Amino acid sequence: MEHSESKGFWFSDLDVIWCRPPEILNTDENLIYAQNDAWKKSGNLHFCSGIMFFPNSQKVRKELSELFEIHVKTIESKVLTPDEPIFNSFFVLNNSSPRVNYLDSDKYVIGHRIIYFLISSRTRISKVVAFHINYVIGDQKKSLVAMAILSRLEGK
Repeated sequence: MEHSESKGFWFSDLDVIWCRPPEILNTDENLIYAQNDAWKKSGNLHFCSGIMFFPNSQKVRKELSELFEIHVKTIESKVLTPDEPIFNSFFVLNNSSPRVNYLDSDKYVIGHRIIYFLISSRTRISKVVAFHINYVIGDQKKSLVAMAILSRLEGK
């Protein structure tokens, strides 16, 4: 699929609740943007591949092609490896120059921060663009968390 007219595109896992349509980011066109999944005090980079923004640049398209090839080879080797470790290995461990940057954690909320946002002020929750309900294991628990998020967004 060609996106020659687009400034970029979004990707999300199925366990993401979008509160409103995301905006195309006015960012460095050579950096990919992903959720921050690093623990605050660790000092390490760790990206979650659940919500990502890809600027439409030749450099980003080239890197995505390389990442795709690595993922295909991993699958063909019959080693079951989720996409997130492959993503982090490719972009963080194998290169010292920044190629990925964090999305705003207050707008793109990751699973281990959901409870904090559910008990936060209405002002804070009104700025959220999306909740990624990863870290919630099981369909029933995901459903309960999703209903709590939707209820909170509706002001209940």
